[in-house]
Amino acid sequence: MPSSTLQELEWAIQALPWSEQLRLLEYLAGQVRKKAEAAQRWAGGELEAQLTAMAQDPAIQREVKAIAQEFAPTEADGLDLQ
Repeated sequence: MPSSTLQELEWAIQALPWSEQLRLLEYLAGQVRKKAEAAQRWAGGELEAQLTAMAQDPAIQREVKAIAQEFAPTEADGLDLQ
């Protein structure tokens, strides 16, 4: 059995004119499509390939090295090294 919130939502949608119901359906389909495409890109390794390319980029490597050097003096902050 659906929750009371879901039931109320269903009733509210049924009360809409059919043109508004269609508009809502198209909006929801678009949102689901976007999420499905993002999930496929993640599962397909597209993100991993982009991260690999970034890691191999000399400009990115220089920036990471500069950041590491900048924060090197703080590496031991908060650690009890005795």
